[in-house]
Amino acid sequence: MSRKYVMLILSSVGLFFILAPLSSYTFFRLTGFEGQPIKAGLAVVTYCALTYYWLSQAQARQWKILVGVAMLLPVLIRYLPGYIWDFDRIQVALPTTIAFGVGVFSGYVLVNANQRLKTGLSLTLILTALWVSTQGYELWMHKLHFGSYVGSTNEKLPDFSLRDEQGKTVNKASLKGKVVVLDFWNTGCGACFQKFPLLEEYQKHYSINANVKFYAVNIPLARDKPLDAIDAIKQRNYKFSVLYADKSSLATLFNVKIYPTVVVIDSAQRIIYRGKLEGIGDLFQ
Repeated sequence: MSRKYVMLILSSVGLFFILAPLSSYTFFRLTGFEGQPIKAGLAVVTYCALTYYWLSQAQARQWKILVGVAMLLPVLIRYLPGYIWDFDRIQVALPTTIAFGVGVFSGYVLVNANQRLKTGLSLTLILTALWVSTQGYELWMHKLHFGSYVGSTNEKLPDFSLRDEQGKTVNKASLKGKVVVLDFWNTGCGACFQKFPLLEEYQKHYSINANVKFYAVNIPLARDKPLDAIDAIKQRNYKFSVLYADKSSLATLFNVKIYPTVVVIDSAQRIIYRGKLEGIGDLFQ
């Protein structure tokens, strides 16, 4: 095998492993940023650039095919088995996988384009990478976690029963005619506790309106003791209203797949929003 072939393979594998840590929990812990969107955006640009470089080294048809295979092989080895055997778990990485392919394809287009077209395509590629790294990936994650790209929905409110701290029952009938915000959480969800100050701000702001109700809805974990959820709220001195589910099946009833999930019910008892707490602001304007 010639030195050029070896360098092609090493550069492809090397670039793949350079980008790999961006999607790790370690990267998030060290930087506070979700690395998967950044990885997807960089993959578009870097894979395009590397593909373009190697294609410009020779014009032979065999070489062009080899470049594409070498660039995509690490991606296929890493992701294809997961998509075949456990698609639901790995689909979070689908935009990144597509980004690898888009980058390679763009490299093939650019190498055969005239200078004007190269400039336009390069600018488009950069803007696409920026969009994927910010809004694009966020829309995809929202769809996976909450069932829609922006949170809007229109669903019939199921019958349900919860209890408050005093043991009083709160159900569908007792909330009739009110706009209700349910913030689903559990005791093992660190992100839930990070969002609680915002929930408290919302409840305080709308406290003068008796027809708007905010509740943090605890879904019990198997490991929870009877008072764990109540103690978790009291220890942090939160003042918002808390409701408690007796069984984890309530989350399934409201199609809650991840914590925290916020559900908004309108006065006609339709579920009109499912998503992040930050996304409910427009509903109350």
